[in-house]
Amino acid sequence: MTRIQVHDVRRSKDGKDIMNLEHIPIEVPTREHYFDVLERCELKSLSASQAWGYGDRTDGVVELAALSKDGGMIEIGSYYGTTKPKSIIKISSQIGCPASCKFCEVGDEKFKRNLTATEMFEQVGMMVQILSSYLPEYSRSPHKINIAGTGEPLLNPNIIDGMKLLMSHNFTLKMCSIMPSSPLVLRNFHELASLASDYHMPIQPQVSLLSLNEEHRRTTAGIRLLSFDELSKLGRSWNERSSIRKQVNLSLILTEDCPIDFEIARRCFSPEYFCFRFRDYVTTSHGQRNEKAQMQSERVLELKEQFRSEGYRVTDDATPTPTEQEWQLASNVTRRRMMVSFGQKIDLKKK
Repeated sequence: MTRIQVHDVRRSKDGKDIMNLEHIPIEVPTREHYFDVLERCELKSLSASQAWGYGDRTDGVVELAALSKDGGMIEIGSYYGTTKPKSIIKISSQIGCPASCKFCEVGDEKFKRNLTATEMFEQVGMMVQILSSYLPEYSRSPHKINIAGTGEPLLNPNIIDGMKLLMSHNFTLKMCSIMPSSPLVLRNFHELASLASDYHMPIQPQVSLLSLNEEHRRTTAGIRLLSFDELSKLGRSWNERSSIRKQVNLSLILTEDCPIDFEIARRCFSPEYFCFRFRDYVTTSHGQRNEKAQMQSERVLELKEQFRSEGYRVTDDATPTPTEQEWQLASNVTRRRMMVSFGQKIDLKKK
């Protein structure tokens, strides 16, 4: 029987980190439920030795760095709690990343390869198996699968096959992309819209817009991106084809230097086709090296009200929770910490 060691992370009174170690079995008895297949899923492509748990049952996070057969590390996460609107499992789509986002913890790492559809599916199986033993009350609750971990999903030619495997288990799905300028990105986006047109559960595309200034957005991402006008056309196309989620999420990570040009929003992103998701920046070491800092809370509230007054739906569920802020749990932070802890080599991009 495979076992994953779960470190339950807490802070001691003197401020030092302490960990209570507990061995958690990966396989559990079969029960009549749609999670049964995932609980009994044989993990052939991925392995892990430990997961790290943060917070508590009101605001909790479990994250781990899974190891592929060729030695690559990816991040998998679960976000749950009585104070959260839904339980989420976050999975990865690539080993490394072809983008070089200045705020992201994987932005300085080399791209190695795309994950297969099976590797994407097994990430969900691995996390469900951990939750079944560690947090059984949440393992059986409905989960949204968010493809927002390591990598840029729309640059993976296997992403649609991976989503089809997840759709076979009736998950609500979300896919986050910075929308690189590439024929593959456009093809995958339109195939995703085709899936959404007849799937009985929501599929939510989210564009990590980064900024409402084209030049700032490009320099932040480090690669060429689709223009605002191109994104506008994709939003209209999605609205016409999707059967449930009719709007595309536009996500802005609110760093102090993030320019917000409201006239660009009004011209390119109709409230009929787009909604906005404002997320406070969670500090990462790579972001600090690029002098990224969190926007003042007063300015964040001002922006939200401005967009709402113009008819945009502005979602607040993206706000980092106290647990995420305390432990600086931006995407891929736990993965990088584990790589350092395990002595795993980090292949950095050439400057």
